[in-house]
Amino acid sequence: YALCRAVHAGFRPLVAFLLAYGANPGYKKALSVRIAIRKRDVDLVRMLLERDADENVFEAEPRRNVSSDQTYSLQQAAAA
Repeated sequence: YALCRAVHAGFRPLVAFLLAYGANPGYKKALSVRIAIRKRDVDLVRMLLERDADENVFEAEPRRNVSSDQTYSLQQAAAA
């Protein structure tokens, strides 16, 4: 849903962000691609369909800040 709304709004930075974190343009019968086509936005269609050779969008995982996770775990342990 978020990818479709970002495409509908034409907000390219959010579309790129969502794709980098694993949003699938093929979901719901490629609704996000169909929206971009209906808007006649070739750049968005290209962004949704093309993948860089160096970057595998579908396997991207959000980066976690290990130090904040450890701090949070220590705070949870102290509270218990």
